[in-house]
Amino acid sequence: MQFTSKEQLSTYFWDNPGMQRLLITQSPGLKSLPELPGTLIDLKISGCPDLTSLPKLPQTLNLLYVEDCSSLVTLAGLPSTLSTIIAHNCPFLTFVPALPKSLVYLDIVACPNLMVLPALPEKTKSLNLSFCLGLKNLPALPENLSCLTLNDCIQLQALQALPSKLQHLKV
Repeated sequence: MQFTSKEQLSTYFWDNPGMQRLLITQSPGLKSLPELPGTLIDLKISGCPDLTSLPKLPQTLNLLYVEDCSSLVTLAGLPSTLSTIIAHNCPFLTFVPALPKSLVYLDIVACPNLMVLPALPEKTKSLNLSFCLGLKNLPALPENLSCLTLNDCIQLQALQALPSKLQHLKV
């Protein structure tokens, strides 16, 4: 759905109680989001070039997907329930906070200003970092990691020891 303001989005929440999935697309002019429903499980945001940050995310959230949010700087406020984070084409994303222990899948693509990644939780099974041109180091890779993709992370200086459960490696 397209939204032009935080107020319009708040009204939509009010009219749709119990919402579990929210897709916000092609919403230029949307600079921030209101408080999100406490029932939300999946949040997908795409084509919001003026969005600079996310609000505190509900503790029910399992999936966070952000794409083509060219002003987004951080993914702060990640809930402890999050199992999947996907961030694509967010050129000003510079900060990813501590990742929740429940995280299984992390996919960050075309975020050239991201220079540091926090520690990866032990549950993480899949890590895709592609076209993260500023990324210099990786944290220790969790033993449960089974899939690792590192494409065009040209400043990456070293790769730590690979986990014994790794089944797919693409560099």
